Amino acid sequence: MIFTREEQEENLARQRKASTIALFCLREDGVGPADQRHLVFRFESLSREALLKLKSFLEKETDYRMRVHETKGEYALTGRTPSTLLSLKVLDDWVLWMCMAGAACDALFEGWSASKVSTRRPLRRRATPRPTTAVRVRHGA
Repeated sequence: MIFTREEQEENLARQRKASTIALFCLREDGVGPADQRHLVFRFESLSREALLKLKSFLEKETDYRMRVHETKGEYALTGRTPSTLLSLKVLDDWVLWMCMAGAACDALFEGWSASKVSTRRPLRRRATPRPTTAVRVRHGA
């Protein structure tokens, strides 16, 4: 096990608190309960294999768009959910599920951001629309 149970539990508490703050900020910025957003997320691990295992699990359980990548010896899994309505209950349940999925695969859920759902057709060269509104929730080590 790369991350201890205590580290995973502390991370879950941080992520739940950060989600509450992020939702409050989104509401302050005019994002209402009926507004849909994509959730852009990130996991980290010391092992590429752990992230590939997590990606495989998430692909079976969800329709998220994801990729595993390496930068200077650090491994990350990044992805995006389909558009969803944001409520504290939805976010809290989702963050708990993502933290548990990461823990089961020796990965740490590092946080999420919410990007506006584009109604325009993306340019042919771009696979996904560029986020126009985002709140980044991340915690350092």
